[in-house]
Amino acid sequence: MHGYKPEFHDVLSEVEDWHFWFRTRRARLLREIRRRLHPAGRFLDVGCGTGYFAGYLARKGFTTFGCDLFHESSMCEASLLAVGADAMNLPFTGSSFNGVGLFDIIEHMDEPAVALREAHRILKPGGFVFITVPASRALWSAIDVIGGHRMRYSAVELQELLRNTGFVVHRVSYMFPSLLPFIYLARNNPSYNTPDGRLSVGKFANAVASAFFFFEDVVLDFVNWPVGTTVLGVGQKPMGQD
Repeated sequence: MHGYKPEFHDVLSEVEDWHFWFRTRRARLLREIRRRLHPAGRFLDVGCGTGYFAGYLARKGFTTFGCDLFHESSMCEASLLAVGADAMNLPFTGSSFNGVGLFDIIEHMDEPAVALREAHRILKPGGFVFITVPASRALWSAIDVIGGHRMRYSAVELQELLRNTGFVVHRVSYMFPSLLPFIYLARNNPSYNTPDGRLSVGKFANAVASAFFFFEDVVLDFVNWPVGTTVLGVGQKPMGQD
């Protein structure tokens, strides 16, 4: 199984617009996507969940599609372009998208390579896959079990997975390095290990965190962080491959 479980969708839909973590992540993903794709191209958000990020890309001018195993829970304007689909068996013809996103999806899978090969199949030659996954086995906690995670990744493991599924690796880096000690210390706290508890943050704290992580993310334009709580990966399907 992959993607957010339906019971998490209501929680996520209430915080995705304003929470510092989601704001920082979508800003980073938009930068990575804009550097490599023209908005006129077709982008598929696999495991789109609430549909928020697909809708965000659409508002930025991208031709965006979404698919999710739990499509009935998807919402926002992107749902008009969304379908119910399994990441391991996508209902799209080969070489039909310029970009594919797998955002916090493959950590739910026993065989993530199958999903990446599907992404490779539906990408046009020269197209890009964009991936985020939770990082570091040391951060494993009850929330990973509740969320249906199979593993947390290292940068090396994500890089190897991209290469082993036919992609040329353009970038692999950690994100949110400053969150690492806080999550490590909180990982066994019962209040942290619930969707509501983990996403709970006051308005002032959220404003401060948004500003701090904005600058931390700007640094990511110039360096690859050596540690963090999320791993970002970007791979390209080689030209000449169907």
